[in-house]
Amino acid sequence: MMRVMAALPPVIETLAELVRINSVNAFYEGGPGEANVAKWIESFFASRGIETTRQEVFPNRWNVLAHLPGQCSERRLVLEAHMDTV
Repeated sequence: MMRVMAALPPVIETLAELVRINSVNAFYEGGPGEANVAKWIESFFASRGIETTRQEVFPNRWNVLAHLPGQCSERRLVLEAHMDTV
């Protein structure tokens, strides 16, 4: 019997792509840091027309900020996540 795999939901596909990127913390021997994850995230948002800013917090250690305008410029919502792994 042949098993047919169903397509993964987009959120799972996105997670799988991110997990494939080596993002071991640069403080560990051989760890490349999260620079490649930062580049992937910037590309992800850019392909959807979302403005990003890259912020270097340590040498070759980046934050990626995505800017989505809302209806009220006086209010903000911030979502945060780590990009490196240990």
